[in-house]
This record gives sequence, structure tokens and C-alpha cells, in this order.
Amino acid sequence: MGPAFDDLHSGTVMAYDGTTGPRAELRGRTAFDAGLSDAERARFDAEHPYRVAYKMAHSGMNPQATWGRDVLRSIRLALAVLNRDWRAGAPPAGYTPASTTVLATGVSNGGGAAVAAGEADRTGLIDAVVASEPQMNLAPLDGIRVRQGGRAVPAAGLPLIRYNALASLLQPCAALAEPTAPGYAALDVPAARRRCAALVGDDPRLIPRRDAERAGPDGLPRLAQEALVRAGFQPRSGYLQVSHYDPQTPASYAMSFARASVDDALCGYGWARTDSSGSPVPYRPAELAGAFGTSVGRAPVPGVLIDENSPGGPVADARSVGPGGEHDYNLRGERCVYRLAFPRPGAPRAERDWAARLAEGLDATRRDGDLHGKPTLIVQGRDDTRVPVNHSSRPYLGLASRAQDGPGAVSYAEITHAHHSDSQAAGFDNRYVPLGYYYQQALDLMWERLQGRAELPPSQVVRTVPRGGEPGHAPELTPANVPPIAADPAAGDRIEVTGGTVRVP
Repeated sequence: MGPAFDDLHSGTVMAYDGTTGPRAELRGRTAFDAGLSDAERARFDAEHPYRVAYKMAHSGMNPQATWGRDVLRSIRLALAVLNRDWRAGAPPAGYTPASTTVLATGVSNGGGAAVAAGEADRTGLIDAVVASEPQMNLAPLDGIRVRQGGRAVPAAGLPLIRYNALASLLQPCAALAEPTAPGYAALDVPAARRRCAALVGDDPRLIPRRDAERAGPDGLPRLAQEALVRAGFQPRSGYLQVSHYDPQTPASYAMSFARASVDDALCGYGWARTDSSGSPVPYRPAELAGAFGTSVGRAPVPGVLIDENSPGGPVADARSVGPGGEHDYNLRGERCVYRLAFPRPGAPRAERDWAARLAEGLDATRRDGDLHGKPTLIVQGRDDTRVPVNHSSRPYLGLASRAQDGPGAVSYAEITHAHHSDSQAAGFDNRYVPLGYYYQQALDLMWERLQGRAELPPSQVVRTVPRGGEPGHAPELTPANVPPIAADPAAGDRIEVTGGTVRVP
């Protein structure tokens, strides 16, 4: 909930309005404080100089648990501000839920927060919800199933911390299978091959030993790709795995759900500014002052993820080395987060305790699909590799149908050849269409619904056409590439929910 930080070296913190300054001067207006005493700060900075704590990761508040409540509070605040700043043309009785149309909407985490607000609202404050590629941790599916093209999907309904922790382990290896993909040039190929070898073992979620023996070393990247598909990622998402490799996401969510302090350095992770060698160095005041504008609201801006346990001393996670002194993409830290997300029998007591705390925090964030009849329209790209459709919109449609005893008021448009970051940079431009185009359509369609001029379209797959051409030189986008969400989709494009089963063409 916001980009607030606490620079434990300089004592600089962020105020509620985004300005920064010394802790002593901002006391009472501080948006986040790491919660350490002066003595603890001095000790921590001596042992781990130049580190920064983040509200999302280190507040101990599990912010995602209150997304719905806090969106509702923001709506009430907006109505209060409108009434305070009354102007000509305002409703005679002021801005109230009865006189004001409220549409909760957002993208990714924002989409998840909009859905959470829709579920939390039982008084009619929100009129409708539009969510694009929503990041949601779902309640247990308990019989809700997902089928694509007539076949059961391998996995559905996993929370982000689980599918992301698993993906981070597999992605450096899986990336070797797509040498033309954007981001491949930055891949350390020898380190990625070492990661492949490290994934071979008895864990069925990774690379089974028997399969590895048959495939040989050169076949391990393909097996890593297959492991991602078993985990619920789309087969076509292989091209995106290298550009979506982001170990800071599972690390930061593990800290948030487990309500860890910066002093805990959960799984050996911290955050800091680094120099060209990857070593932590002091933050520049301008970096801290600009964080309100440059942050996406979650760790780490400013700064990068640090491997506190790297041999030779703390270093930027991207430069982490293993026990043998070779770059290994911090296999140690990623395995730790993975074990907390997927607890193992017989684990050491400390690991079990942290895994239990994480699970408790995770359970406080789950969505159950009950939107209390609000018209809701969700759009998501089928090739989403950050928030896979099998763990988000598809099973949520099933939960919503169960909560409302039938299809209800929720519609879902799944866009082919669209992905999460919506980049149209070279290598993406010729393969993918912009999902944002459909998000804007969804907002317009919902407005027509709220004005009583049209019903929401049925749930459907929208079949787009990539532009083609050479990376970086794709032809101009035309309406033929991005057909509209259809009011009456063809039978072969309809997404149906019957008997708890979501059937996707």
C-alpha cells in the first residue's frame, strides 16, 4: 500500500504526501517506519550498511489483506473531498452513493484490489467492477475445475507466492529453450545451465530425475518449460519466461505475508542501492526524494534485491554466487522462498514457523468470488506469464458462478496473443497485441451497462491476430489485429461455466 520506505542508514523516511526527510522531522507524518529502536538501527546499519526497509515487505501489516477495505475507504474519501469542494453542477443532495456512479477498476494488483473492494462492499457503495489481468489469491476451489479445449488444465487456483516461487526457480533454465526471446541476451548461459542441473531431483514440480536421464543435459530447458506448463502456465508463455524472471516478487510477497521485519532478512534477502560491482552503497538523496513518483508501490524502488548470504559478502541478487564461487542466480535464496511457499514435512522448526506465518498471511488475502451481484467485467491476456489465467481469471469465474448460483453478473474476456506487461517493444511487437486496448473497451462496455443501454457481453475468447514482421519493425496495428469484444460471440468462442467447471475454448 504505497511506496513508503525507511533508509536505515541516513534516517530518511517518506511522509504520507510523498515528501521525504529525516525521521525526527517527519514524526507523526511518517508513512512507514521499520519499527526498530535507535540501538537496533545502529546495530543493523553496522552489520548491514545502507539497507532500506519497505512498507509492502516490512510493515508487518500484510497490506494485501486489506485491499478491499482500503479501496472502500478511498471511495468514501473521494466523496468527502467532492462534497468539501462543492461546485456548480453537483447533485443537490451532494455526492453520495445514491447520486454518484462508482466504478472500481485497476490493472494487475490494482485489478485484484478492485475485485477485493467489490467483494467487501455490501452496502452498494460500488456500482460495478472492471479488472484487467487481476492478481488474486483465490479461496480453495473445492470442486471448481478449469478445462481448456476439452482438457483439464494441469493446475488451477494457485496463489501468486506459490506459482511465482516455482517459476523463479525454473525460469533461468527454461529461458535456454527460447534463444530469440527478448531478454535472452542478458542471460548468463553457463549459470542457467547450472540451474538446470540443480533442478533435477525427486521434486515432481521441478525436473524429475528419470526424465532428466532420458533427455540429457541439452533437454533440461525443455523439461523446465514442461514443468511450468504442469504448474498452470500456458504452453505459449515459454517465449516470455526470461523477460518475466523476477525473484524479488516472491521474496517481497513472502516477507509481506509472513509479516517479517527488515531485521529478519527472511531467506537472506535485503534491499539496497548498489555500485557497479553490486556492492551496497549509500542512497543518493535525489533517489529517495523521487521514490514516490518512480515506485510502483511495492519493493524495491529505490534499490535492488540483495543476497545477504553470498560468499564474499552481500551483493546484488543478480550477481549472487554459490558455494563454489560461480554465479548461480541465488539458488539458495530462491529455494528458501520456495520451501516457505510449499512447506515440506520434517523441515527445521524455524522454517516450519515461517511457512506457517506465510500461510496465515496468505489466507487473509483470498478472494471467494462473491461480488454480491455487482456487474463485473474482467479482461486478461491468455499468454499472461506474470499472473497466469489458470490461477486468476479462469477459476475466479468459477468461484463467482458458485457464489451467485449460476453465471451471475461476471463476464470474462480472454484475449489471445496478449500478455501481462503489455510491452510492444522489439520482440513483443510482432507477436502480441496490446491488452490495454481491451481494458479501455471493457470500461466503455461497463459504462453502457450502467447507463442501461446494453448488457455485458458473454464470457468469451477474443481471437486476435499478431502483426507479424521482424522484431522492432512490426506493421502498424489495424482493426483486423484487434477485433472487438463481441456482444454475441460465436459458439466456438464462448467461455461457459456449468456444474462448477469453467470451459474455455
